[in-house]
Amino acid sequence: MNKKILKADYIYINGVYCQDYAVVFDTQIIEVGDVEIIKANYPDCFVEDLGAGSLLFPGFVNTHVHLEFSSNQTTLQYGSFVGWLESVLIAREEIIQGSTLEVIKGAMNAMLSSGVCAFGAISSYARELEALATTKQKVVFFNELIGSNPQSIDALYADFVRRIEESSCYPHITPAIAIHAPYSVHPVAIVKALRLAKEKNLLVSSHFMESRAEKEWLGGSYGEFKPFFEKYLGVSSSLCSKEEFLSLFRATPTHFTHATQIDEEDINTLKSYHHTIAHCPRSNRLLGSAPMPLAKIIEKEIAFSTATDGLSSNYSLNILDELRSALMIHSDIQLSTLADKLIESITKSANAILGLNGGVIEKGRDAHFVLLRLSNLPSQSALLSLWSILHNERASRVYVDGEVVFNKV
Repeated sequence: MNKKILKADYIYINGVYCQDYAVVFDTQIIEVGDVEIIKANYPDCFVEDLGAGSLLFPGFVNTHVHLEFSSNQTTLQYGSFVGWLESVLIAREEIIQGSTLEVIKGAMNAMLSSGVCAFGAISSYARELEALATTKQKVVFFNELIGSNPQSIDALYADFVRRIEESSCYPHITPAIAIHAPYSVHPVAIVKALRLAKEKNLLVSSHFMESRAEKEWLGGSYGEFKPFFEKYLGVSSSLCSKEEFLSLFRATPTHFTHATQIDEEDINTLKSYHHTIAHCPRSNRLLGSAPMPLAKIIEKEIAFSTATDGLSSNYSLNILDELRSALMIHSDIQLSTLADKLIESITKSANAILGLNGGVIEKGRDAHFVLLRLSNLPSQSALLSLWSILHNERASRVYVDGEVVFNKV
């Protein structure tokens, strides 16, 4: 691939908006710096000026999305986590069958148009692989393990391993492991899966403390989950406490999703075990959960991503929509500080969490870029993150591996 050079009004580099910079790249970034220096260093290369109001970011990453539920719009119940979960059990097969190849491709394109160059796909059945095989986006494919019946563990685990092997056959797809939740996976199965993660060096993700119902069930086998589990599974007590669950992950840094019900002790444990968190504000609101304690997460310097979750609990997979919602929810964090943290959460932090080679516009990184625009640039760069989130419904252009894969008409 021939070298290309892009010049923008601002290029976002490690949290700093660098003015009148340019980047040289093919499939990877070759150099980035002041535009005049770049021109002098590459006199035979054309410099494309992206125009007034242009802001160039590293490719965005959505660390947590359930594509197998992409056909849902008005089927599932919102407002209560247990009510939603019961509706999932009733309509699960219908929604999955409706999530055809074209529906899933549409969901991936919706992410792409908002700047998502890579994503973490959580999958129970691996039926999405046919669609994922066609995308240019980078995919970390979290094969999900679920099942609490001791008699079923061996069969479920064998299918889980088969799906991991199947998802290892594509160059742009990285296989990974998802433990569904502490209330839905037997500890024996969790131990086996974490052992496999260590042997094969696989990333691990898990839902954790998503609802008050989960907190009460793990804390003493009471609350809304008790009649639910008695009705559907014939059990009246939790598989483990939250402390017992977290102790299983002591030696396995894990990307925990939601964490809306965590307390100070949980936060300290997550930090000491080097875990990270996926923040899904719209999903949490629609399923009746409180907001994640993001201010505390930031204060403790725990790495977090911002993710959309799936269309089972959201109305779009647009990552910019998700950032706008987060801005409105976390009123206890100073606005421009929050905006900066949110941009970091879908670039540098998310890439590091998923073990990808993007996230920062610097030499040697993959050439994934997102072009956003502002009709009126602010007089100072301190508010560029905020204005970028508020005033961009979609990306203007998206690059993956140095190639344009989306151009807004």
